[in-house]
Amino acid sequence: FTLVFNYSHVSGGMSHTVLLRSDGYAVACGRNNYGQLGSDRSDAERGHTSSSPNRMYDIRTVNLGTGMTAVSVDCGMYHTCAVLSDGTAKCWGYNGYGNLGLGSYTTWGDSPSEMGDSLPTLTLGQPAVDVSAGWDHACAVLLDGTLKCWGHNNYCLLYTSPSPRD
Repeated sequence: FTLVFNYSHVSGGMSHTVLLRSDGYAVACGRNNYGQLGSDRSDAERGHTSSSPNRMYDIRTVNLGTGMTAVSVDCGMYHTCAVLSDGTAKCWGYNGYGNLGLGSYTTWGDSPSEMGDSLPTLTLGQPAVDVSAGWDHACAVLLDGTLKCWGHNNYCLLYTSPSPRD
């Protein structure tokens, strides 16, 4: 099995993988039980069965919005986040702990019309330059070098940049 594009980054979640192509398009494969692939379809609609767990199939381009490509992607357990070419960030998939940073607990990406221009961008206050997703949380590095984190704050996972000391 050969992938015909050049890739600049790969990230694996609990049971999904997202690859960032060198042209900025993100592609995803694996389980989609919470919309973590960003394909607007559930596992059942994609024909996923547990009898083919090692089969890499149904690789799809993630719809990030009109004219948008990604500069950074990362997978959490059942969610995925990306920094887009315009400095905004989007997350999709499981949101039971606020993993997506949208101020709600609604899962995104598992129903028709939830990706692309319909998927909200995160309110970060300034452009993001990188993103990292953990088990049930995520953090973005912002343009000024500070961090903004969201999701489950178990064991102080949601680190915030310290204030300068006198």
